[in-house]
Amino acid sequence: MKLEPSDLRSQSRDAAAYRAAALNGKSVGLVALRSGWQEVTFRVPAPAWRYGFNVLDLHFSYAMAEAGVPAGAKRLSVAIDRISVD
Repeated sequence: MKLEPSDLRSQSRDAAAYRAAALNGKSVGLVALRSGWQEVTFRVPAPAWRYGFNVLDLHFSYAMAEAGVPAGAKRLSVAIDRISVD
């Protein structure tokens, strides 16, 4: 499984950003994100996949409000260009 996320945090932020992924409720990895676009790959064993419908959960170590958006609006962590399964 490949993800192409871009970390949306300011370049000046010091805190490390992490992303965890789970497929059908089972953890498939934890990755440190760097600023900018990158390709992240998770090796997922065949038995983790279900025939038909699968659920991919992505969890991020932070979320921030988009500039100019009212308080209480949805918070963002990364932009994702593509998710592919090879």
